[in-house]
Amino acid sequence: ILKKYNLIVHFYLGTPFFESMFYNKPTILILNEKFQLHFDQNFRSLIKKFKKVGICLESPIEASKFVNDNFKNLDDWWNNTKVQSVRNKFCDLYCRNFQYTDDFTNLFKK
Repeated sequence: ILKKYNLIVHFYLGTPFFESMFYNKPTILILNEKFQLHFDQNFRSLIKKFKKVGICLESPIEASKFVNDNFKNLDDWWNNTKVQSVRNKFCDLYCRNFQYTDDFTNLFKK
């Protein structure tokens, strides 16, 4: 389904957001931190980086403005080195694609 859309918009941190990031689809997250679980320091740092590059926005109005300003250049924005660097770091930490191996249990424990 992700292939059908130019931009994926999420309203909470859940599996669909992680999948969009993993599959490298232009994605924004409208995140009201008052309604989310408490994040550890590492994850909070990533959220700050998401905000700097435009992946995370704090309100639907802010997201609407961002989309209107960038709609014609979504691929340029998404493929920007800074955006991809933050996305890659996020995916390295939270969206790993493990192939099944005998050592999978040890990787999972880590």
